[in-house]
Amino acid sequence: VPFFYSSFVISQVNHIERQYLQDWLALGSFPSHELDLTFLPIPKEGTVVTGTDEKARTWKLLKSVYKDAHLYPFYQEQTDSTLYLFSQIESPRDQIIYLTFTGINYQDQLWINETEIGIQVSNTTYTYPIEVYLKSGLNVIYLKVSSDTILCQMWDPSKIETITGQVADSNGLSVTGAEINLLRDDRSIYRTMADNEERYRIVIEPLSGKFDLSAQKGELGAWYFGLSTEKGKAIEANLSIRPSVSLSGLLANFTDKPHENIVVEAIPKKYLTDESENYGLYVISDTNGRYRFINLKPDTYYLRCHNRDQYIYHQEQKKPKSIFIPSKNSQQEIDFKFGTRQLRFLTSF
Repeated sequence: VPFFYSSFVISQVNHIERQYLQDWLALGSFPSHELDLTFLPIPKEGTVVTGTDEKARTWKLLKSVYKDAHLYPFYQEQTDSTLYLFSQIESPRDQIIYLTFTGINYQDQLWINETEIGIQVSNTTYTYPIEVYLKSGLNVIYLKVSSDTILCQMWDPSKIETITGQVADSNGLSVTGAEINLLRDDRSIYRTMADNEERYRIVIEPLSGKFDLSAQKGELGAWYFGLSTEKGKAIEANLSIRPSVSLSGLLANFTDKPHENIVVEAIPKKYLTDESENYGLYVISDTNGRYRFINLKPDTYYLRCHNRDQYIYHQEQKKPKSIFIPSKNSQQEIDFKFGTRQLRFLTSF
């Protein structure tokens, strides 16, 4: 049984020009898998729905003044709860757009115009663009969520820059779940992951200049340098990931007892100033005192451990010694030895 459409529904309409879905109706909360979206009629504010637990819930208006939608006030249960959201997108014509969601969990579901759309798990860091066909007029959206906050953005392909590609290993085999990171001037501006078909898609506002692209999964990594984009055009950038442990080593005291949970930082030489906090890359030593930096961008770095009132640098003749990371991966092993009195142990990171 498809959705039941009704011409009188005019609220919760989001226009593509607004870019964000901010107007919804919310229903909940329910235990997981309580309602079947395929049998859920189009609601209006105040419509009452009774669950299998015989509790009545009411569709309530959610109009967010922010880009994201805060859902916590709509939860009535403490654990194992689900909300149902309803909204509409008004399109001036038949067209394809991209939707990006953050805050989506693995059990969540998305329906657009009677069709269930596959969505991947995301969080506040990773975003997954979904290609969606919109018909002219109103397009119905149902979303089943279990998150406290979601962010849904609409992207017009003619007004954005798109980068797509496939991630493979050195044998040409596709890789699922690789982390993709787009950087401009050494700053991350977009993060996503390769999907279940081993492909990724990045959608961004038009930006000038050159970009760098990295891919990483486990100890495998790759870089794509000097990427240029063009408004309204999709750029293909395939990545072949290979073993990419750039720096590793052991942290120990003078009796060779390992230091665990210690922050180790690699700073590009050009940023060894007050800006280092914005550009430093951090890892934490494990229970055996070992640390690893994977897939560092080719550059010259300084390496240091954190203690309470100073940094312990990798040194030569009592001066910080720089380390060059070449474009072709060549793992370097650098150990540190220092006492325990001045260490800053990591309690949260």
